[in-house]
Amino acid sequence: MRKPIIALGTFGGGITYAAVWTKILDIAFNYREINAGDGVFLFSLMFICFYYFGLYISAAIFGFFSKRQRDIAPSALPKLVYGFLGSFTLSFLITLILFLFVIKPPTIFFSDVTFYFIILSIIFILHVLVVRTAYEFETNKSSKYFIVKIATVLLVNLTLLLVVCINDFPGVNAPVEIRQKWAYEKFRYYPSIVCTIKQANQITDKVGQIKFAAPTRGRNLPVIIGGSSGPSSELTLEVVGEKGTGIAYITTWAGGVHGIYFEYQGKKTKITAWSTIGCEN
Repeated sequence: MRKPIIALGTFGGGITYAAVWTKILDIAFNYREINAGDGVFLFSLMFICFYYFGLYISAAIFGFFSKRQRDIAPSALPKLVYGFLGSFTLSFLITLILFLFVIKPPTIFFSDVTFYFIILSIIFILHVLVVRTAYEFETNKSSKYFIVKIATVLLVNLTLLLVVCINDFPGVNAPVEIRQKWAYEKFRYYPSIVCTIKQANQITDKVGQIKFAAPTRGRNLPVIIGGSSGPSSELTLEVVGEKGTGIAYITTWAGGVHGIYFEYQGKKTKITAWSTIGCEN
């Protein structure tokens, strides 16, 4: 009974770990424009990576704290049916998403079935290798060794996250002029979005004629779908006017403004009307 529990615990630990770090990725991945297909591919791939990091850590924890050698011996690993089937099922579903809807298989070299079989085989083999590696030194009960193993995986995990999330945004503390210039260069529909804000009377009545509108602390991730900005696109802009400064929370659709909330002097209100005349790209 203990082996299925260990298998389920290892698998569940991997899934939980992946879910938590994928959410962290979602928060940290910011200040860039991304194609919807690229986003699906990136987040799916990172979920798989996080899952294997979590799988390794979970297996290492069970191996370190297990009191019965036969529960964690490498010879018992092929019997961890639940963990293998769970990983295979998860890998299968993610592979379908990646390679049926995002990436087309290179049929010049492989048939579709062969290509998918190769991908699933690689994922499944990785599962086996990760668990075996985590259990490789199960007889070593050194706390120092255990901490080093966990710390190493966490360091690799964090490094990967930082590499994926790195961007050239000048920072929220940079002058508003620099941040605005950066946005004009990086975001496809930024000029029309700023133009729309400038023509929203509910905003100009509060801050006066708008001088600058620049990305600030918050969500700034326009998503491009087929050349248009999708419904998940969000911008958080510092709006500087002649009379004051506020924060505009904007959602976009088809490259134009879909919804606006404006925060001024601590009060956040929904903007109900704006003009797009003369704001087309």
